[in-house]
Amino acid sequence: PLATMVPSQAATPALLAVGFLIIAGSVRDIDWSDYTLAVPAFLAMVMMPFTYSITNGIGIGFIAFSVLRLAAGRGREVPVAMYVVSAVFVFYYAMPALGLT
Repeated sequence: PLATMVPSQAATPALLAVGFLIIAGSVRDIDWSDYTLAVPAFLAMVMMPFTYSITNGIGIGFIAFSVLRLAAGRGREVPVAMYVVSAVFVFYYAMPALGLT
């Protein structure tokens, strides 16, 4: 309720600042040779500004990380809590298609 009272024009500078801080400080620490880390990080960075939502960027990153680690046979390296949060995000994104919003 409180978040809906803030117009998008007021939230945009915060999103830009967060995006800049992520790109400026954290990108060099990503292991770009490991695609199970690089792809989720890239998706999170790209989705935040394109969807105007930090939540969507983080959610896509969590889902991609979990799925890629499973696909690479490294599923045991992912904490159970990450799978739970990823499942919650999948449900969050599926809610409109299921008619639950």
